Amino acid sequence: GTVRIAASYTLLGYFLPEQMARFRASYPDVEIHLQDMNRRDVEDAVLAGEVDIGIVILSNVQQQSRFEHAVLVRSRRQLWVAPNHPLAQIRSPSLKDIAEFPYLLLTTDEGEHSALDYWKKNRLHPNIVMRTGSIEALRGLVGHGFGVTVLSDMVFRPWSLEGKRIEARPVFDMVPHMDAGMLWKRQPTFSEAAQAFQQFLIQSFGI
Repeated sequence: GTVRIAASYTLLGYFLPEQMARFRASYPDVEIHLQDMNRRDVEDAVLAGEVDIGIVILSNVQQQSRFEHAVLVRSRRQLWVAPNHPLAQIRSPSLKDIAEFPYLLLTTDEGEHSALDYWKKNRLHPNIVMRTGSIEALRGLVGHGFGVTVLSDMVFRPWSLEGKRIEARPVFDMVPHMDAGMLWKRQPTFSEAAQAFQQFLIQSFGI
């Protein structure tokens, strides 16, 4: 059979390929149709029955009651910083500490809205010197010491493409985790293939 999946950028790049490979090893006769969409389009496609399952950052989804859903990954957000940066010398810097330095803001997958929301709740604002949709560009700029950022452990890697080191530090203030997972239609008419994929992910990761 066939399972139809739509995924947003972060999940498509940093979570889904490995899980699809593991699923295929167990279900080699299932065909996977995968589409790359933004979160709102994923929601629309699920509701319209155009895809069986959406894989998105659930903490960005509004009106979750329209769907059945399952959290698969709860990823901590931490400060990314170059090893020689002053903030790297602080075990757990606060948002107030971070606000004193140039800040690099990721815009991908509604990252700007998510970040500014928790900054606002702490009555602070980052010193934004650049906005970018490229995680690799951001990694390089952090590694070279042009700024710092706060992002989830799901996308963390301790080096840039040029091999510059990046370190992570827990943030002292309450910064929400990034919840990622699946959406599917209420009372779905799943094929056996779609149900197998859904249960595979829930049994492997379901929180």
